[in-house]
Amino acid sequence: MKKNVLSLMALLMVTFFMSVSMTSCSDDDEKVDGDAAKEMLVGQWVLIKDVTDINGETDTEEYPAEAREEILTFKADGSCSSQWPSENQTDNGKWVLGDDGKGLTVTMDGETPMSITVRELSSSKLVLYYEEEFEDMGDMIHLKSEMTYTRL
Repeated sequence: MKKNVLSLMALLMVTFFMSVSMTSCSDDDEKVDGDAAKEMLVGQWVLIKDVTDINGETDTEEYPAEAREEILTFKADGSCSSQWPSENQTDNGKWVLGDDGKGLTVTMDGETPMSITVRELSSSKLVLYYEEEFEDMGDMIHLKSEMTYTRL
């Protein structure tokens, strides 16, 4: 069952991409408004740390430079992608950041839109948080994931 949940979680990570809901402060603790946050979000980001909690069991993965794989790209035109170069896989989608700079909705490859919280956004660091409850083989799963990215 745990293997199924972890496989499902990996699929969610691939399919679900990342989004924003809460913008933290920049390196100098200034508030980032919606337009500034949009400009700051545009670019390429690579996953460096992933903390996943499934029904209270937490797993932390840190990725050294040579093991970094997932690359998120946010474009100014509202398009986005999530790439895994070693698997030759790219998912494409659209993103919309709320006027307050805190809520990001991402729709990947025509799937159901998802909302993710941005816990921190600066010129060099992006921390995203996603939470979901779903049923898997008759069991309720409560998934929480916090992903930390650095700008490429």
